[in-house]
Amino acid sequence: MPSRQSGEIENQHLKEVSKTSPSPPFQKGILRAGQPQSVAINLSGEKNIPQTYLSNIVDEKSKKKKVASFDLEDALHQNADPSKLSGVTPLSPDGNRDLREVVAEIRDDFEIASGFGKEVAMMLEVGKLPHQPSSLKAILSRIIFQIAPSMSPRDASSIQSIKSASETRKLAKSYLQDIGRNVNMKPCSLSSTLDKLLVWEKKLYKEVKDEEKIRVKYEKQCKRLKLLDEGGAEATQLDAAQESIRRLRTKLDVSIRAIDGISIRINEMRDEELQPQVAALIHGLIRMWKAMFKFHQKQFQAIIESKMRKLKANPAASLQTDLNSRATIVLERELSLWFGHFRNWIGFQKSYVESLNGWLVHCLHYEPEETPDGSVPYSPGQLGAPPIFVICNDWHQAMEAISEARVASAMNTFATILRQLGQKQDEEARQRLKAEYLSKDYEKNLGTRSFDEGKLEREQDAVSNKTGLSLFPVDNGVSPLDDLKVDLDSMRHRLAEERIKHKDAVKLVHDAASSCLRSGLVPIFQAFESFTSDALTLHEHVRLQYHA
Repeated sequence: MPSRQSGEIENQHLKEVSKTSPSPPFQKGILRAGQPQSVAINLSGEKNIPQTYLSNIVDEKSKKKKVASFDLEDALHQNADPSKLSGVTPLSPDGNRDLREVVAEIRDDFEIASGFGKEVAMMLEVGKLPHQPSSLKAILSRIIFQIAPSMSPRDASSIQSIKSASETRKLAKSYLQDIGRNVNMKPCSLSSTLDKLLVWEKKLYKEVKDEEKIRVKYEKQCKRLKLLDEGGAEATQLDAAQESIRRLRTKLDVSIRAIDGISIRINEMRDEELQPQVAALIHGLIRMWKAMFKFHQKQFQAIIESKMRKLKANPAASLQTDLNSRATIVLERELSLWFGHFRNWIGFQKSYVESLNGWLVHCLHYEPEETPDGSVPYSPGQLGAPPIFVICNDWHQAMEAISEARVASAMNTFATILRQLGQKQDEEARQRLKAEYLSKDYEKNLGTRSFDEGKLEREQDAVSNKTGLSLFPVDNGVSPLDDLKVDLDSMRHRLAEERIKHKDAVKLVHDAASSCLRSGLVPIFQAFESFTSDALTLHEHVRLQYHA
């Protein structure tokens, strides 16, 4: 590898690493989801994908409408935690399934499906913390010991974070050991390989910079010697200049050999260590996508069967208005978190492969060829690049072809349904309070008027007995006592109307809650089934066995 090209490649690579978001290609845990955050649901748009053989796979598959089938039992025994395999049960054909039964089945499927990510987590060494030099640890230890006696409660969080780091290392070690026992395989140190490549590239960068400095001095001495020779300088001056040039030439040769040696070592690690580990990671992702597709398909079928059999909400639960309203708010928040984690998870995968493929592209020092029809698509196979370049380019195209837009749209729709359900619950609560207020007012007025009527009747009887006349004369056959009942009858009528309105509001809430599963979760699991199927198909078409 020429020295100047090495310097340009390294400079470009370091610039690319510094620009990469969210993580540079040589950091751990890029495929790991972040800490829980409340993320607003946002409809993501489709990307313009170059027309390659990978970008057409999903369209061809959707036209053929092939139903993929996989051996679930083999997948379970190869990838999942054996302690959880007993929880896998076939779908219940019973049509009388309420919300709790279906939701419990979906929850169990999620828990089992999450176990299929363990193999990928192990390959990426999830939980591994960046290396800390022993000298730094000793300094931190002494500093903490000195400030601990006078530490304020606010400063205690720093100590807690250091303790948490130690606990994280222990948990990660235990977690990886548990994974190793369950999947019967040795840890794949892809993260460690990337760490080593970074170390070697830093060495290469330093050597290239040193070589450039030596070359500048060498060229300067060569120009000086030429000027001395043309100016008729003395022989001693010429000899001294030539000796300086020889020393610089020796250093330059040593530096070039060091650059070549490091470049060879990087290429060996790239082809002999990184390539099989990347291939193993993609195989692990294929197994993960296959399992996720199977379980999302199972969840989708559960919802569909429930819909066909008119899944019923629990009527007794509808009476617990306040609890239901809070549950709706919690569900909407959890839906937002769910989509946020999903979006981050896919985003980290795309960022990971984009960084890795971008680094390889810079290693080739590739410049797109311009034609009258536009730029020629990047094809490392046609350039005669090693297999790792083809694998990562195919993987990058696969991830670029994956779109979360349908999942985002389904989740947005479900969030809208939940908000509408919340509005109906609020309206039902208002109608309930209004009916309760009128009922109490009616009961109060009923007691008061009953007392007044009894009092008036007793007074009427007393007057009639003495005089034989009525205390309250009747006009047109209507007794004044009847007027006392008019307001009460009017209030009774209003109360009946409000109770009917409340009953209608309860029915609306009940109907909305009953259809919430159908109109909300069905599109979500259908979108997830389609998404995981596309992801599986695209990953299966990555040319892992490519030979240049």
